[in-house]
Amino acid sequence: MYRIFVVLFAVVWTGCSDQQFSGLGSGVSAPGPEISVNPPALDFGALREGEELMLTLQVTNVGKSELDVEQIEMRGMASFTLLSTDLNFRLPPGASKDVDVAFSPFEAPPNDGSVVFFSNDPARWAVEVPLVGEGAIPQLQIDPEPYDYGPEYIGCDETESFELRNVGGEDLVIDDIQYSGPAAFWLERSTLPALPIVLPPGESTPVEVTFAPEETTVVGGTLQVLSNDPRGWVEGVQSGEGEYFEEREDRFTVPEAPPVDILFAVDQSCSMDDDNARLASNFSSFIGTISSVTTGWRIGVVTRNNGCFKGGYLEESTSGYASRFNSAVLANDGGSNTEKLLTLSYDALQQTGSGCNSGFLRPSALLHVIMVSDEPEQSSTAWSTRVSQIQSFKSDPALVKLSAIAGDYPGGCSTAAAGTGYYQAVTATGGEFLSICSTSWLSHIDKLALASLEGLNEYDLSSADPDPSSFVVTVDGVEWTTGWVYDASTNQIIIEDEVEENAEIVVTYGVLATCK
Repeated sequence: MYRIFVVLFAVVWTGCSDQQFSGLGSGVSAPGPEISVNPPALDFGALREGEELMLTLQVTNVGKSELDVEQIEMRGMASFTLLSTDLNFRLPPGASKDVDVAFSPFEAPPNDGSVVFFSNDPARWAVEVPLVGEGAIPQLQIDPEPYDYGPEYIGCDETESFELRNVGGEDLVIDDIQYSGPAAFWLERSTLPALPIVLPPGESTPVEVTFAPEETTVVGGTLQVLSNDPRGWVEGVQSGEGEYFEEREDRFTVPEAPPVDILFAVDQSCSMDDDNARLASNFSSFIGTISSVTTGWRIGVVTRNNGCFKGGYLEESTSGYASRFNSAVLANDGGSNTEKLLTLSYDALQQTGSGCNSGFLRPSALLHVIMVSDEPEQSSTAWSTRVSQIQSFKSDPALVKLSAIAGDYPGGCSTAAAGTGYYQAVTATGGEFLSICSTSWLSHIDKLALASLEGLNEYDLSSADPDPSSFVVTVDGVEWTTGWVYDASTNQIIIEDEVEENAEIVVTYGVLATCK
């Protein structure tokens, strides 16, 4: 039995040796290569900015066959540098080689790194030597970093304070502070202390950055600080996202033949013959522009003291309406009120109830009074009184507009006071004041036609606080990037291009919040 036990033990021990197991601490060198690196760690201590310290590692082959060091690798912070250029070499048994490592502080807190030796040592194919050093230097920390403002309402803003802190061991001197990013971010420079800013170790100073989103996207900016920190410019990143208080969609249907009532009061004095001829010759352009938007127009021409329209009022269905308009303005049948067109207009409107102009006015229609004269307004009643009287025919004064083709104001064409009275009435009601001195009236007529259409293609938005930059306008499902404008004074979308009756107009937009 004893002899059998000894043989079995010998076989087991021999098997372990074949698997390269070795007795730790036996003092017997391995049969193959074996790497030894001393010291097992390097501590460079504390260095100031600009200082550098070199320490040496000794690599020794303590094995019984040649050691092949295949690679030496630096890991960790940039403060450590491997000075040796021979990164692979061979060592016979008992031979050694020095490897130099330098430390120059790049950051103030403990700097960590390591040197890793890769070799053909079968037991320790990678040996890592820890490195540690401390920088007695200034170091800037931006806190918080990074920072997310999160969602913020478009049109509002949020200001955040960021601490610039010296976490190093020497005075930090800040020479410049900048901000880089979209217009949604900005540095509150009015709150910055004077530069340079000197911060002893552990001290800090605040800076403020405001975020005011302009659109519903995530955006980012960068706070940039230049100091005597060895890193130079140090950056802190901020981000934020804009959102609307509400997303809204307004729908409108273009009405069929929206109504517009147009009254022409025309001076019939002898000096007006050529002017009235111009008015008549350009009527086709005027009514063409009107008809491109609505067939619901009515036109009356008043020239006589009784206030009755010459030939009654005209409509789209009136046979020969163009020739009838021309006949009316060229009649040369004016009376004593022919140069008192505010009075003449008022008299004509008084006849719209049960008088000779009955049925002309429609409650929802814009009333556009167009006066044509080369003389000043000569009513015995003040122009402001006449304007108020004309506006009284509508429940809403905004539905009344007065325009004029008259002498230039001030100065006139040949009469110094020409245009007086008409200019004031037009200005008071937001109409068009056009010079009768011009020999070409085509542009005049177009302006008067467009003024007559005001309000027909204007659509009130349901929110009083829209973001104008967010509007998307579609007509029957097709997006229009042109052909419309937004009037902030009335909070309306105005369709400028021709649009079909019964077309559906959809306006989508973001609603701005009431900021805190």
